[in-house]
Amino acid sequence: MPNTWEASICDVGHCYTSIVDSSSMDAVVTGDIGLISLHLNPHFQSGTGIVQVLFWETSTPNQIDTLTWIISTTPLVIENQNVKNNISIYPNPTTEILNISTPFENGFDYVLTNITGRIIYQNHSNSKIHSYKLHTLQMEIIF
Repeated sequence: MPNTWEASICDVGHCYTSIVDSSSMDAVVTGDIGLISLHLNPHFQSGTGIVQVLFWETSTPNQIDTLTWIISTTPLVIENQNVKNNISIYPNPTTEILNISTPFENGFDYVLTNITGRIIYQNHSNSKIHSYKLHTLQMEIIF
């Protein structure tokens, strides 16, 4: 993972402020679901990071399950350099409403992509300010 990126990981009941080399996770009761989450901030730095987590029961250390995240980022690109500093996208981060404010009186086109660059939504706004309700999208990191 690029050294300018910040990453943390959480398991059942514990969060670590950085990626740790080794730890013990609380037991997951049979029938329950264990949760592992990765939190990443690339600080607008392009690159690819790989995080791999291995799981096993202490009673059966030879039976290993592997969870691998491969994360690639590219910086936000605004094609018209003359208006680059006049576009606001807020709040960041958000899970509900994404606001886009531009100087374009006649509206603008916008594209939301996921972390792999796949277009998940594109549209045209007829005004210079647009609010988009994110609940209509699948939960994922968007750019």
